[in-house]
Amino acid sequence: MFVDEALEVDVSAEALRLLFSTFQTSGALQRAADEAFRAGRQVLANAEFAPLVSGIRAEVLPAYLRGELTVIPMRWLVAESPEITLLDANLEYQELDERTCLLSFRGTFRLPEVPVRPVSNVEWTATHSATRMFLDRICEYAGGSARCTEIDDERAVG
Repeated sequence: MFVDEALEVDVSAEALRLLFSTFQTSGALQRAADEAFRAGRQVLANAEFAPLVSGIRAEVLPAYLRGELTVIPMRWLVAESPEITLLDANLEYQELDERTCLLSFRGTFRLPEVPVRPVSNVEWTATHSATRMFLDRICEYAGGSARCTEIDDERAVG
């Protein structure tokens, strides 16, 4: 399943740069990923879906620039089986002005040991909840205000 979430956030590019410079070593990445994972799991539990994964381990690669866009490659691995990738995604941000950035999370989410089939509404909702929670936590950890506004596809980074 493809994940594509983009938000306009009240956070400066400098604040995001500082957060991401120590993202993995500070524990912020894992905390944000864990909260996002729990949000998605809760949606599945509420719909009485049995959880396939009990936890994740988040990893990032070094950031790089693509034009004015900063790209941070990321992977969420199944904690009990780190050879299984749950999510391959890019966390991206672009400065809109000195106090605002466009923050996006795009990639591919795969349920382990599930044959290829159409995605159910519950699975889509769980994935959307997880990706939105992840971006909300990034905004919070960078010191941004609570206002994270979803943007339309016309303004999405990419």
